Amino acid sequence: MKWLVIYFYLSGVWIAGDFVHPEGWSSIQYATEKECIEHMGYANENLQKSDQFQDNAKAVCLSHKPDLFTPAPKF
Repeated sequence: MKWLVIYFYLSGVWIAGDFVHPEGWSSIQYATEKECIEHMGYANENLQKSDQFQDNAKAVCLSHKPDLFTPAPKF
């Protein structure tokens, strides 16, 4: 299982959407890494096209759902 997680850059820190705005930005679980990566590419493409999220949001696939102590990926 893989989790598609959207991270937002807020006040100098990358924070998972699960904690920024859970309704609509929570992580999504996929059965395979391949499926997660496909959706990650689609999400990043659309985030980059958005004026609002172009430079401050990124999608990544993780092996677990993030919690408050999960370190953010290095972007």
